[in-house]
Amino acid sequence: MKQLTSYEQFILVSFELCQKVVKDYSSKFSKKTYRQCQLLLLKRYNKWTYRQTEEQVLANPRLRELLGLLEAPDYSTLQKFYKRLGRKVLEKLFAYLLKDLKKALEGKRDTLGDSTGYQLSNAGPHYVGSRWYLRKPKRGSPCRPYVKHNILIEAKTLLVFAQHIRWGPAGDFKDLRPLVQKKPSWIRIRALALDRGYDSLANHRYVRSNLKAKDAIQIGAGGPQRMRNPRVRELIRSFPKVFYRQRAKVEGCISVMKRKFSNYLLTRIDELRFHDVFLLGIIYNIHRGLQLGLLILFLIEDFNRTTLFLPH
Repeated sequence: MKQLTSYEQFILVSFELCQKVVKDYSSKFSKKTYRQCQLLLLKRYNKWTYRQTEEQVLANPRLRELLGLLEAPDYSTLQKFYKRLGRKVLEKLFAYLLKDLKKALEGKRDTLGDSTGYQLSNAGPHYVGSRWYLRKPKRGSPCRPYVKHNILIEAKTLLVFAQHIRWGPAGDFKDLRPLVQKKPSWIRIRALALDRGYDSLANHRYVRSNLKAKDAIQIGAGGPQRMRNPRVRELIRSFPKVFYRQRAKVEGCISVMKRKFSNYLLTRIDELRFHDVFLLGIIYNIHRGLQLGLLILFLIEDFNRTTLFLPH
């Protein structure tokens, strides 16, 4: 068998993973033309629109062979599938992927975290900076919205093991607890490095008392009244500067996500925008797991693609 390219490896691993988590068909009355696992990750990985996905699958017989597709799905089929897909399915898929990466993540781990935002379209900076792009919230003044993505990665393998998504703009300090609570129970945080956006006395107390971890949250600028607080002065004195320098790794991971898998969202439905960002964490972990050789068991050399991947 000829050696698989990195793209073909991603297709096979993601297909095998989705096969074990997602049902073949959403309903017993389905036409059974396509299986759900054949449609799940390919669009987001390639930064395609629904129409582009249909065109590329139609023009690439090798891609159809790997996915077991007898014909290219119509773009409306893809749109309805993604709209029907729920957050619970994606969370289950992410949890199952972390179980396959458990050997590299289990136990006490040094952890790095950061947040980033994703544009709601591929519009140019002139349009984004204009008043037409403003969105008026229920309360407060109009703002330019974006989807905010908070992640935690393991410092050695650079794998994402927790992610939290919400609307921006807003401060990061409120996201620490919901982000940490979404990690698997078998991962324990030994040390946690975050930038000054997460700085608050409540977060410092949470890391030290609840997580029993080394606190490496950078102390933000404050007025004279805050600097006179003995608790703040003690945090500044005990700040682990050497460990905090590793936080540059998580910024590198975010850069890889944005350069390789796009920094904007093409869908126009708010719920699907959240799904797109959540899928980004799954796709990045598959990409990184293949680089580290942690997902090689998914790539079975002796198999008959025709009989294995054809729809039932």
